[in-house]
Amino acid sequence: MLFIFENICIITFMNNVENHKKNKEIATLGITLALVVVLQALAEIIQKFGLPISFALGLIPVFVCGQVYGVKFGAISGGVFGLVSLFIALIYSGSIPMYAVAINPLVSVLPRILCGTVCALVYKGLSKAAAKSTKPRTEKQNRAVNFAIGCFSTICGVITNTILFLSMFLAFAHGKNYDGLVINFKWLLSSVVAINTVVELCLFAVIVPSITVVLNIIENKRQDENGEI
Repeated sequence: MLFIFENICIITFMNNVENHKKNKEIATLGITLALVVVLQALAEIIQKFGLPISFALGLIPVFVCGQVYGVKFGAISGGVFGLVSLFIALIYSGSIPMYAVAINPLVSVLPRILCGTVCALVYKGLSKAAAKSTKPRTEKQNRAVNFAIGCFSTICGVITNTILFLSMFLAFAHGKNYDGLVINFKWLLSSVVAINTVVELCLFAVIVPSITVVLNIIENKRQDENGEI
């Protein structure tokens, strides 16, 4: 009887842990979804006030989510951002014909799923490699290493998004004329890569790892307080 009771207690405890984990995942995805929508809407509003380009601000929570919570979250949040991009393209396509190209999920959704995945995979791999180091580090040094890893994985994510999105865009729009503007590789390099990508690399490579470091500190303290492993 005691053996059966112990097993029941263990199973109940494991179920509670699993339910807590699922609730945490749902809450995390909900917050990420809200941030993606708000930040990308903000990017569109800023552009309406005279900024000649639109930044992919929605990628910030995508990369942070992938770095802090893993590959699955990076892919899902990337997919959410892709759907937001598709919806924006659907709205603008009536007045700006070029946006119709991004209604294609291969252009707007797939690259965002993969960039979130790549960012999370790079961060996970480098974090594991850093953890295996036998060289003792102070807490400040650990944070610096965490920031550097987050910075590099963010750069990988931005580059992945740029290459895949522009490749898909070019594949479906190359040679087409939109109000006198002919889409070609030279146009993409001069108008998108030379401005958007460079600015996003500089900004995101600082913003994303900074948020990741803070969230990791908070998560580690919470686990210490709760006695989690």
